[in-house]
Amino acid sequence: MFRTGLVFFLLLQASGCTWVKVTEPGQRIEVRQAGETENCKLLGKVTSVSRAKIAGVSRSVKKLTTELETIARNQAVDMGGNTVVPAGEINGDERQFQVYQCQ
Repeated sequence: MFRTGLVFFLLLQASGCTWVKVTEPGQRIEVRQAGETENCKLLGKVTSVSRAKIAGVSRSVKKLTTELETIARNQAVDMGGNTVVPAGEINGDERQFQVYQCQ
């Protein structure tokens, strides 16, 4: 009984964790909103994918949003961008972002 409770507790704790860490270059990538990209050149789009549920337990929207942004920031580095903008809402486990190079 104790073991089952402990496993359940650990799963609940894990469901709130952010697993993806921003890379050092990704730390320099800014997250902006639509309309905040004057003097920016659109480089393309990326799709961030994470897990909305862990062991059947839904993760918080805040944690999922942060993790998807982190993934997009890390991907933007490879495209030569310095800014990402969400290109829509979270759809299940994923979200699209536009990548920009801004002045």
